[in-house]
Amino acid sequence: MGRSQPDAEDLLTDEDLDTSAFDCCDDVDVVLQRCPRCGHIWAECLSCHTWFINLDNLNARFSCFREFDEDPPLTCAACEKPFRLDATVEDFLPTAEQVVDKGYGRYLMPHLRAKYDVD
Repeated sequence: MGRSQPDAEDLLTDEDLDTSAFDCCDDVDVVLQRCPRCGHIWAECLSCHTWFINLDNLNARFSCFREFDEDPPLTCAACEKPFRLDATVEDFLPTAEQVVDKGYGRYLMPHLRAKYDVD
């Protein structure tokens, strides 16, 4: 997963998230990620590399300072399938609709919560 902005405009970036619920470091910069195989959504702090693997329980987390090509490979916390080494940032970023459909709209910025009628 690269750290560049996606080409597709409907994909969420760290600017689309309300990070107030995340507590991991002094420079919280959270982006939502989505497994391209099973659709599981989790959050990653780009500053400290903490993965919040269960968005219903933000205490379920681990630190990930590993690269995709390290052994053993990084895997999805839900389906446990390894991530592809040739993956791009766009392979992992969800849309607001996908986030809302999974019940995680509360993590979106207010303008997106209003757009998708999330309380």
